[in-house]
Amino acid sequence: MLQSIKLSLIPMKLHHLQLLAESREKLEKHLTLNPSELELSDPDFLKEFNESITSYLLPQVAAHPDTFEWYTNWLIVEKKTQVIIGGIGVSGLPDESAQTMMGYFVDKNFEGKGVATQAVKLLTRWLFQNENLQSIIADIPSGHVGSQRVLEKANFEFSGSIEDGHRWTLSKAQIH
Repeated sequence: MLQSIKLSLIPMKLHHLQLLAESREKLEKHLTLNPSELELSDPDFLKEFNESITSYLLPQVAAHPDTFEWYTNWLIVEKKTQVIIGGIGVSGLPDESAQTMMGYFVDKNFEGKGVATQAVKLLTRWLFQNENLQSIIADIPSGHVGSQRVLEKANFEFSGSIEDGHRWTLSKAQIH
């Protein structure tokens, strides 16, 4: 678990993901968290995320028990209310280019409050402790100005356009 003054980031182990695949309520009870509503600006995202639990997260976490934190979703929990307000994670251990890809989401009621920036900074600090990691990539869809601001505040730099958006990169050298 990673913590800041306002947030806890909890990496979901295999049994956490199995509970989440059944229902968020079961996971919240298991972790003694208060019930969350989790409203997202993109209504389709939650459906895609739930599908990724069984198609990607569960198999990857099962296949990498010693490094599961690199393959799972980390819950973003507001410490004051003990409520899940989002998630964050990366695509796995550094690849042959010494990089990994990051993604995150936050409840729309917490957008614009620095939560996503704080979560990104917390996780990037932890990730860069891995000596093989040299950069983190984040792709954001066109028009997602809030996500762009999060990455700018977390010291990511615009590194180019992609098919449906923009790529941002944070190198290890930028944080030292």
